[in-house]
Amino acid sequence: MNIQVEKIELIKRIADVNNEAIIKKLKAILMPEKIPDETERIMANPELVEKIREARREIKEGKGVKVDIKDIWK
Repeated sequence: MNIQVEKIELIKRIADVNNEAIIKKLKAILMPEKIPDETERIMANPELVEKIREARREIKEGKGVKVDIKDIWK
């Protein structure tokens, strides 16, 4: 098996594909997976987004609890 010949043959076959679903599947296989950062992970979850919004509203309304930075790890 000549790997270079095989790769060229695959490229030719991919170039002939006109089905968008197949192209998306191929792309998912061939493209490296991007690891989302923490903000992207949170923003992708509507429940977490709403909890953050609610917490910000509560802080604006004075319902937050102040904690001294030295006491965070207790």
